[in-house]
Amino acid sequence: MKNALIVLSIAFAGVSATSVAAQAKGKTTALDELQRQYSTALSKYFEPYSKAKTDEERSKIQLDAAMNPAKTYLPKFKKLAMAESGSPQGFDAWMMVLETAESARDHASETMAVDKAIAGYLNSPQIARLVAMIPYTLSDQPSNVRQAKIHRWLAEIQESRNPEVRASALFSQASSAAEDGRGDPVAARKAYAKVIAEYPSTSYAKRAQSAIFEMDHLSIGQVAPDFNAVDQDGTAFKLSDYRGKVVVLDFWGFW
Repeated sequence: MKNALIVLSIAFAGVSATSVAAQAKGKTTALDELQRQYSTALSKYFEPYSKAKTDEERSKIQLDAAMNPAKTYLPKFKKLAMAESGSPQGFDAWMMVLETAESARDHASETMAVDKAIAGYLNSPQIARLVAMIPYTLSDQPSNVRQAKIHRWLAEIQESRNPEVRASALFSQASSAAEDGRGDPVAARKAYAKVIAEYPSTSYAKRAQSAIFEMDHLSIGQVAPDFNAVDQDGTAFKLSDYRGKVVVLDFWGFW
């Protein structure tokens, strides 16, 4: 269920930059229309979840994987990507190939989409969008196979002439090495430091600094940084006032 809902969310959020620009000008591209059809098909496929009234009802839903619209629309997005090769819309179509291939568990098409995007758009700022998706590809493949491909792809992207793209690939490589604290912290720190040293004016340098701070101060087993706050009664306090006691921190807000 979790994966299904994630796929649905991604699909509806996956309107391309080209599509947005075209819609702003009152134009509808072939990709716009195909995305609209795909979104409609996904809505119908996942309809049992939206109709369910309780979590218990949702937990009992069993969708037929063979009926997943991704299987039908994958070849359509692939055909469009090939027809629009080299154009901005072509890149967006390859991103939809990647998305539908992941949902359809078509690893060959996932690999093809990444390879084609890198080959055709290496020096385009668009490739940074691919970099953000690469760590989530081949999700059900053996870890060693998956990591080898991710490492190869990110290394290839670091050959881009665009410094922001190179920085994004190096940052993603560092994050992949870190694996949320379960990976190789030494390799991750080295890559983060390289981002800061070689691309100091990019947004990724700031993100790398934050990542290093998190490794040093916010990892499991570290002493939490102290801070001041005011409780619901208006009484000021510090986190360190509760040292030695079990403390649950609940961060929330409205966005």
